[in-house]
Amino acid sequence: MNNKAKNNSINIPKKAMFGIAPAIGIIAVLVARHKAPEVLLFLIGIFCGVIIGVNWIKGQK
Repeated sequence: MNNKAKNNSINIPKKAMFGIAPAIGIIAVLVARHKAPEVLLFLIGIFCGVIIGVNWIKGQK
């Protein structure tokens, strides 16, 4: 039972938080200014960056 509880938690590294926090702020500002297309493009850019980064890290190993 204790093992199952450990699997339900997510550990986010401190370095990742330094990248996630500004992105959340930028999204909040864009949403507050009613700029939905810019938010969509920003999220697509983040998604593509994550995919490129993951594939690059896999290629380094």
